Amino acid sequence: MAVFLKYEDCAVKINDSGIFASEATLSMGANVQVERLVDGSILADSDGEPRYGATEPLKGQLTLNYYMDDNFSNFFDILSMGEDPVTGNLAGVDIQGMYLTSTSFAVEPFAAVPMSVTFDVYGPITSSSLAESNVSLTQSETTLLNGAASFVSGSGIDSKIDHVQRFDYSATAQRTPSYHIGESAPTRVSIDTIEISMSIDGEKFGDDLSINGNEARLNVTMNDLYNNSVSRQFGCTGRITNQQLSVSSQGYLQGNISVRQAFR
Repeated sequence: MAVFLKYEDCAVKINDSGIFASEATLSMGANVQVERLVDGSILADSDGEPRYGATEPLKGQLTLNYYMDDNFSNFFDILSMGEDPVTGNLAGVDIQGMYLTSTSFAVEPFAAVPMSVTFDVYGPITSSSLAESNVSLTQSETTLLNGAASFVSGSGIDSKIDHVQRFDYSATAQRTPSYHIGESAPTRVSIDTIEISMSIDGEKFGDDLSINGNEARLNVTMNDLYNNSVSRQFGCTGRITNQQLSVSSQGYLQGNISVRQAFR
């Protein structure tokens, strides 16, 4: 008989810590192609079936969406992470060889703050019986961060945008796996670059954008509804790379600026 697991029964863990995600997606991909002879014909195996070969190692991705709380986990901090992998578990599937590649969130008035994190996955992954993954989703008391008390401040944007209505934060890491001959899992997944970007929606357009981009230093303060701040600090010190002004029928004039920082 098929086993149907509801959302409540699919626990998510990172480094054995429970993550109360609203959505989780795990995917793995094998890059293979059929082998052909010089005349273009398909090479067959001993059973007469087409022969396939791997062109790249196995690689997957784990994406988690959840609401930010006052206990920001270190394994979601892309700016201070090292090269050591983390482990995960999704609905009874054990996941090894996970490396954080992106962290992003969006802040709007009087709303909990949705956050998304993405890991590259090199495995191995092992699946126990999914029927045994039923876990009671209980958690210690936590406080969700909220856009009603969170804000962005700093220099370089004062004359460009007023009355902030929304801001988005994203940090992305480019990683390169290194393999030894005869091994299917990487011996190292190095961090090449880290880039931070922020986008702010509000009123106004501001003055001209210079050819080299105007400097901006943004600081993000994340609070809950009781003005309790999260210990982790966010910000973006870089260049304004885009300004936008838009209006639509029966709408309001809205401005947007985008700032980008090369962190590493």
